[in-house]
Amino acid sequence: MGCDIHGLFEAKEKKTGKWLPFRAVSEGRSYEWFGVVAGVRRQGIAVVGTDRGIPDDACDLWQSYCEDWGIDLHSHTWLTPSEVNSANQALRDHVRRVFSEELANDYEEVPTPDEQMTEIIMGFGYPDAKTIPWVGTIRDFIGENADIEECVRYVIAFDN
Repeated sequence: MGCDIHGLFEAKEKKTGKWLPFRAVSEGRSYEWFGVVAGVRRQGIAVVGTDRGIPDDACDLWQSYCEDWGIDLHSHTWLTPSEVNSANQALRDHVRRVFSEELANDYEEVPTPDEQMTEIIMGFGYPDAKTIPWVGTIRDFIGENADIEECVRYVIAFDN
């Protein structure tokens, strides 16, 4: 049995300061990832834990998505890019220690400032999904002098 992961990456737009979603997160089932991020399932190596909740300034789309799921979506949290990198490393270490295997790839690919953003997601997971085209990098979107640790985040929740 696995744990479904729901979420997205958000970036803070430099002109308005509003958070907007630009990439859905990996939605694979993984108790190991849940354990690493939330410190449950005997992994006990939480990078952040689930006590952060839904950010007050989360994008409208994420807030609506969480409201639609109600109590069936749990363990809401968010991570910075460096925390996602730390979680990936903790998962690699866990898999190596417990299963004597090496992970071929990170569970979640972390955006970099030079990554091209091609769209802003406006209807994540909804039948009438829409996107707004965007041409530029994450750095262009958040601002040349912005700190990616403060202007990009990974918002997630789980169901099972």
